[in-house]
Amino acid sequence: SATTANNDVSVPDQKAAVSVLDRHTANPDDGLSIKLLLTKNVSTLLIGKGGGTINSLRKTSGTRIKVFSEFFPGTDCQVCFIQGPQAGLLNVM
Repeated sequence: SATTANNDVSVPDQKAAVSVLDRHTANPDDGLSIKLLLTKNVSTLLIGKGGGTINSLRKTSGTRIKVFSEFFPGTDCQVCFIQGPQAGLLNVM
């Protein structure tokens, strides 16, 4: 089931996210990747002032996070790529 954050973006609860991620790898330590579409407001919050928020998330989660500046065709959303260990992806999400 999904929960809704204060910014009205639907995000999966942790158990649902683990279930989805487990289907894509036999060994969670191998690392996983996910691509998300983020509205400009959400991507701005993710990056933070001077990149502080995204850099902190990278460090604490052990993940690689990249927000592309171009908008996904036909949307007003930017692509966010996150790669790393399963626990790190869940921490970021």
